[in-house]
Parts: sequence; structure tokens; C-alpha cells
Amino acid sequence: TMFRRKEYARAKRWYEQYHALDPLNPRLTGNLAECYRMLGEKAKWIESLEDAAAAGSKDPAVFSNLAAEFIDRKDTVSALDYLHKAVRLDSNFSVSHANLALIYSSLKNYPLAAYYAEHAILLGMREPELFSTAGNSYRMMHNLDKAIRHFDTYLRLRPNDVAAGRILELLRAQQNSRRRSK
Repeated sequence: TMFRRKEYARAKRWYEQYHALDPLNPRLTGNLAECYRMLGEKAKWIESLEDAAAAGSKDPAVFSNLAAEFIDRKDTVSALDYLHKAVRLDSNFSVSHANLALIYSSLKNYPLAAYYAEHAILLGMREPELFSTAGNSYRMMHNLDKAIRHFDTYLRLRPNDVAAGRILELLRAQQNSRRRSK
């Protein structure tokens, strides 16, 4: 199809016609939204995502993309709502778990930030920010072993991050101090 061949301008024309005939079809709406996104038509993209969500889309990417828009708007309540919907639709949709980790970290809810970061990592994501988020969350919860493990991984991915290197040194010093005092 045109969509798979990345002929988004042509595909958009067809999807708009089909969408006019069946505006409640979440798959058509989602594909049309993707055409808008790829063509840089942000307002139409958001409107189409909202239409797909209202039509009962079962595609977690619809809700995850809406969440990203609300993150940009600094509306964390709506973003969290959409991300949790995405996770309910597909508990293996790693992007939603990653975004939940980042939001909960920004809200200083470190147990949930660590939980969602770990889940995204277990689902195969290897973005350095996830390991940093998990490491910082465990550090704030005083779980030195897990904090050190995540900072080690983060620094393998981002070896030039001097600040993270210093944090890791401090964590290891704390861990050694605890071991000596036992």
C-alpha cells in the first residue's frame, strides 16, 4: 500500500476519503493520523489521534502519542491518563512504560519511576535515560545496589557523563562504608 511505501501525501488523500465514509473506524483514523504526523501537520495529527481515541482505538501508540503531546503541554495528569490507557491496551508497549518512568521521576514518585523504568528495560529498551532514571530513583530510595547497577549501565552507554560518574563514585563510597560498618 501507499502507506507502507511511505507515500504519505497520496495515502493521506485516500485515508481522508475513507475516513469521511467511516469516521469511527479507529484503524483508518490512526493511519490518517500517522500520515499527518509524517507530513508535519501537527494540528491535524493531534485531532486525528483524539478522534481515534474517541472511536475506541485499541492501538497503544495512539494513546502514547497523545500522552507525548500532553507532556509537551506540561499537562502531566492527562499524559499519565493516556499512558496508563496505552499500558492497559498492551502491557508490553515499552514506550509507554518509559514515558511513565520519566513522568513519575519528574514528580519525584521514585518507586513508580523505578518500576516503570525497570519494566521498559525488561521489555528491551536500552535508552540511556532509562538507566539514569532508574539509577536516580533507586538512589533516592537508598537502594544502593540497584542504583549502582543502573548507573554502571548508563555510564557504559554514556561514558562522557562526568556528573553521573561522580554520582556513581559517591554511591560506591556509601556502599563500601555500609559494608565496613557491618
